[in-house]
Amino acid sequence: MAAQRTVLCDRPFITYPTRDRLYGLCWRPDVSSLRIAASTFIPGEYANKIEIFHPTANQKEVVSALEIDHPYPPTKIMWSPASLSSNVELLATTVDFLRLWTISDSSIELHSRFTEQPTIPIQQIVAHDTEVYDIAFSSDPKKFASLASSTILYETPDKAALLRLAWNKRDDRFIATFAEDSTKICVLDLRRPIYPIAELDQHTAGVNSISWSPHSRYDLCSAAEDKTAIVYDICAGMTAPGAPTDGAWSSYVLLKSDEPINQIRWSPTEPNCIALCDEKALHVVQM
Repeated sequence: MAAQRTVLCDRPFITYPTRDRLYGLCWRPDVSSLRIAASTFIPGEYANKIEIFHPTANQKEVVSALEIDHPYPPTKIMWSPASLSSNVELLATTVDFLRLWTISDSSIELHSRFTEQPTIPIQQIVAHDTEVYDIAFSSDPKKFASLASSTILYETPDKAALLRLAWNKRDDRFIATFAEDSTKICVLDLRRPIYPIAELDQHTAGVNSISWSPHSRYDLCSAAEDKTAIVYDICAGMTAPGAPTDGAWSSYVLLKSDEPINQIRWSPTEPNCIALCDEKALHVVQM
């Protein structure tokens, strides 16, 4: 059952305490079902878990609907896209293998497992000299961006490796990214990505996660080791590509937790709902 913890938020929110640290987080992209998939991160443990949550009908609680063991902590968890014309509900996880899971109202079943050996890649792209940290698709399914320490598109002044990126689904000119252990989020305009058009520096410890609003081209949210989640409106602070940033964007603290926040995800179907997970709980905030 949901319970209050030492969490500060001046907006309606729900907290679901969990036994283990949550890391992977993803909303189901379907207007007919408000579901959230989450995965645990238990260092040094083989046995981890996938859990499916959903708000109750009155949206006053979050309940755990399904749970299954998962080998090792998944580094990423994703629902199949809403555009997939199938009656089967699929969930993908990555760690030692890429796994696809079939989700029903009563169970989570392994659908298939892919390794490098038995499956021939449709296309193999050698774009980096080092390990790839993140991949994000634009609104055009034929375009994606990837991150590694051998970054080509944009390089931080101190040469720090870029860790995560998020592609704006409302305007594919804009990508947000941040470097390892950095407190700053850089928003890039792909017409001239050498210089950020906005630098968001409201966190006081390393950023862990970023997510664009699927409903507005100028709204972005972030979560960090400083135990805060922040929402930004970058419209006023945007500059021409290559021009110095003026810092005129606006922001507000969405939530303050008593633990570092590992992930933040904006709902693709509910404009006012954002999900977050920290070391001890899942939070759903209504803006």
